[in-house]
Formats: sequence, C-alpha cells, structure tokens
Amino acid sequence: MDNDRSSGRSVYKETKGKEEWGDGDKSGFAHLKEYYLDGENPFKEGRYRQVKSINKGEESLCEWIPDMPEKGSYAVYVSYSTVKNSTEDARYVIHHLGGKTEFSVNQTMGGGTWTFLGFFSFDKGLTNNCKIVLTNKSKKSGRIITADAVKIGGGMGNIARLPHPDGIVT
Repeated sequence: MDNDRSSGRSVYKETKGKEEWGDGDKSGFAHLKEYYLDGENPFKEGRYRQVKSINKGEESLCEWIPDMPEKGSYAVYVSYSTVKNSTEDARYVIHHLGGKTEFSVNQTMGGGTWTFLGFFSFDKGLTNNCKIVLTNKSKKSGRIITADAVKIGGGMGNIARLPHPDGIVT
C-alpha cells in the first residue's frame, strides 16, 4: 500500500489536523513495474508525504487499510524518507486482531528501505479493525514526519537477479 497508489481495494488516506500533509522534496517508494532490473530502484520511483510534528493539538494521520486475501499472520513493514530535521519518534499504530500495538520509529535513519515492525494477525477483507496508522504527535514539535508505503507479508520479491534465456529470474 502506497501513497502513490495501492493494489486491489486497499486504501491509503490522510486526515488533516493542526498541520497539513504535503508532498516531500525527494523521491519515495512506488510499485510501478512487475520487475525491477539492475540499477532500477523502486524507492526512487514515487513520492512520499510529510507533515510537521506537534506535541499538542489535533493530530494529522495517515492510514493504510489493507484488503487482506485471507485471515492469517503477516509481517508488517513501513517505508519512509529520512530528511533534514526528521523526527526521532514517528508513532505508528498497528490495528490487528489482537488489539493495537504502538511503535516509535526513528526516522533520522533507515529511510528509503523497508523497516520491519513485526508479525500481526489480520482478518480477511477490508476492515477498519486491521490497519496501520501514522500520527504526527511527537515529543518534539516542528520536526518532519514522513509517510510513504506499508508492506504486509514477505512475498517473493520483484527484483530481477539474473538475465535468463526463459525470461527474468527473481
């Protein structure tokens, strides 16, 4: 699921609070191709969103709501961009069948890749009880919180490793 586009019926949405989400200045993740070849980077194909952090007032949210193919336990990863003045405590909340689990992610490092948050159980289909939420509430106001993509499950990958006479090998 991505701010640029999501597959199937999965949903990405934003809620404006005291601060408004806007486009970031650098590139972000986008899943635009079936396979990526040598030198191509899906983390440079799209854009990301950003907002200033607040420590009081009405929060701004990003939500990724997956359309799950079947009930089960899935790995959850987030992607964000590291920028000047990134926050040290981006607060993600995973809503899952067992309740809610909160994470504080240091966005001053690790941007432009997948950050693993853990395994969580999700129900089949599209439901508000199973989602990933990012808030702009923080210990320090005025820092930058970035939002890009969420990956659920490991999958087989789509990076071509070798040219092959029968086509692309992933």
